Amino acid sequence: VQWTPETDLYCTLDGKSKSYCTPESYKGTSVRLWHNYGNGTFEEVTQKAGLGDPTSKTLGIAVLDYDNDGWPDLLFSNDTQPNKLYRNNGNGTFAEKAVVAGIAFSEDGVARAGMGVDAADYDHSGFPSLLITNFANQMLSLYHNEGRGLFVDEAPRS
Repeated sequence: VQWTPETDLYCTLDGKSKSYCTPESYKGTSVRLWHNYGNGTFEEVTQKAGLGDPTSKTLGIAVLDYDNDGWPDLLFSNDTQPNKLYRNNGNGTFAEKAVVAGIAFSEDGVARAGMGVDAADYDHSGFPSLLITNFANQMLSLYHNEGRGLFVDEAPRS
């Protein structure tokens, strides 16, 4: 989110004392991708790569190869915004696939409060599955990689 001490908001839970503000109180901001030229210089390539989403409230990032094509893909867990799964096109650009992959929203079609994310091949299928932790009173998400670009949330059944 966009926050600075100068733009800090006063929020309260009890009407008396200052508390934290919910993510809905703040505007999102795009993540940034920097290309390393290997000589001590970098170029900001977020827009060219197709990653510029000004509504994002990303708190967790994982680098993985979810489709086993040899290119690193990106997974972003977002707070009160849909999660994002960016498939690497192999040419310096990414395509957003979270909705079609089944990981953008909960089973109820609601964006959760994604706090953190990890990816691992916990069942030795050859494909990394996803774990997304969510805020209080929200179940974590354990997305099993079905191997065809699709994921199934196994957390409710486990």
